[in-house]
Amino acid sequence: MKFHAKLFACLAMLFFAAGCSSILPTPTPTPTATPLPTNTPTVPPPTATRPNPTATKENDLPPAIAFALNKTQGAHSMNFEFESAMTVVQNGETKQVPGLALKGADSTINRQFTLSGMTSDTNEFISYDVIVVGEKVFMRGITGVPGVDAQQWYEIPERAQAGVRQLPSARSLIASFAPEDVAQAQFKSAGNETIDGENCSVWSAQNPTFAQTLIGVTEDSELRQQLGEIEATEFKLWTCADGYIHRLNGFVQGHSTQNPANKVTVTLRFKMSDFDQPLKIQAPTNAKPFPTAAPPTAAKPTVAATSRTTASPTKANNETPAATASPTEANDETPAVTETPDATASPNTTPEVTETPNATITPTP
Repeated sequence: MKFHAKLFACLAMLFFAAGCSSILPTPTPTPTATPLPTNTPTVPPPTATRPNPTATKENDLPPAIAFALNKTQGAHSMNFEFESAMTVVQNGETKQVPGLALKGADSTINRQFTLSGMTSDTNEFISYDVIVVGEKVFMRGITGVPGVDAQQWYEIPERAQAGVRQLPSARSLIASFAPEDVAQAQFKSAGNETIDGENCSVWSAQNPTFAQTLIGVTEDSELRQQLGEIEATEFKLWTCADGYIHRLNGFVQGHSTQNPANKVTVTLRFKMSDFDQPLKIQAPTNAKPFPTAAPPTAAKPTVAATSRTTASPTKANNETPAATASPTEANDETPAVTETPDATASPNTTPEVTETPNATITPTP
C-alpha cells in the first residue's frame, strides 16, 4: 500500500506515539482498555447542481464521486475538522478513548489549526495551536519549559519550522484519496441530506474489506489485531450540489474471539467546508520570539505507519528527541527539525533543535 494512495495513510503523519506506531494497547486476543496514546485563492463559480448518482458496474467509481473527488482535490482553500476516536467495552465497562483532533483552515501556503489528543505515555490531554503565514510559523500551548507561557504565542525559529510545516493539511489529506482505491470500496447511493446548506448525495461503501482499508484497517496492521473479529464496517461520503465532498465518515467494530462482549470500535470523521473561499489567516499580534535559552521541541510530529486512525501526542523528555511522531511538549534543548517521509506510509517527522538561534526574532505585528 503506497503512502499517498489513501487518505488516512497520510493521516499517519498525525499519529503521535513515541517510539511505537500505535496508541492502542498491546495486541491481545481480548482488546484492552488502555487509552489511545490518540495567497487568497481565486474563487471559482459554484456548480449549479450536484452530479446525479449513476449506476455503474462493480469496481467502477460512480461519476458523481469521481467528479467531486477531483474538484475537492483541486480546491485551494477550505475549513476542516478531523477526529479519530476509539470506544472500548471490556468486562461490561465502556471507555471512550479520544484519538487525534485537528481543526482549522487551510489556504495553500497559509494554515491555522488546533492539534489535540491524549499522550501515549501519561494519558494526559494536550493541545497546540499553530499558525503558518508565509515564511513565519507561530505556536501556542507549549508547556514544561521555564520562561515559556502556554497561553502565549511564540514565533518559531526558521530552523525549527520544518516539522510543523510538513504536518498534513486538509488539502494533502484529501489529495491522498486515490480514485482507484475509492472505487474498490464499491460505493452506492444511500439517499440525500442537506449539509452546509447544500443538497448532498450520500454514498455508502459496499465492500467491507476495501472500506476498512480506506479507514486504515489492513490485515497486517496492529489496529486489525486490536479489533479482533470484525463484525461491522461502514464508510460513507457526501457529494454536494457545489461539486465538492463535504464529509467522510467511517467506523470499524470488532470483538474478542474469546469474549464477544468485549468490543472495540474505531471511528473516523473528516469534515470540509467553505471551499475556495478567501480565508483570513493572520499572524498573532502578540507573538514573542521563542526564548533562545529554551527553544521549542513541542509539536513533534512522528509517523505511526501501521494505522491511519490511531494517534496520540507525546510529551517531550529532557533529551533531544529522536524522530518520533508526536507533538511533544518543549524540553531544554534547542529545536531542530528532521523529516524523512517514506512512500510506504512510514514517515518519521520530528521537529528537533540542535542549534541555538543567533538573533532575536521579532514577532509579526
